Amino acid sequence: MARDKGLEDLIRNDLPRGLSVTEKAMFGGMAWLVDGNLALGARGDGMLARLGKGNDAWAVALPDVGRMISAGRPMQGWVRAGPLAYGDDAVRARLIEAALTFVKGCRRRVSRGDDAASLEFLVPPRTRRAAPQKRVVSLFGIVWISLDSLDQNELFQ
Repeated sequence: MARDKGLEDLIRNDLPRGLSVTEKAMFGGMAWLVDGNLALGARGDGMLARLGKGNDAWAVALPDVGRMISAGRPMQGWVRAGPLAYGDDAVRARLIEAALTFVKGCRRRVSRGDDAASLEFLVPPRTRRAAPQKRVVSLFGIVWISLDSLDQNELFQ
């Protein structure tokens, strides 16, 4: 599917200044992410907007706007706006505002490139499985080994 450079420029120009938005090539088009969460997309078949489950009824009621279809199934909370919808400045601005409002309320997604110190509260500490406790018992010259949690790999090492 071919990219729609005109739609990409419209979305880019409508995004509010000062908002930390990442622009990334995805799905054969361009996508805009806020704090790692996908908010908007532009492809040859139209503009994609993530409005959130239960927040998309008003948008679907607009002309040339429908639910996004993926693998033959409608995706709740995602809409695709065709040229008649995204060509209208007021409709496009409302879709962009609604998508950004929804995504700002989502939990921040952490990527490997983020500063670990500033994101420490978002990433749960790694838990390490405790090593099984070995007990060696000698009874009549025979050595018995008992493990609290049996791990075959440790038996033969």
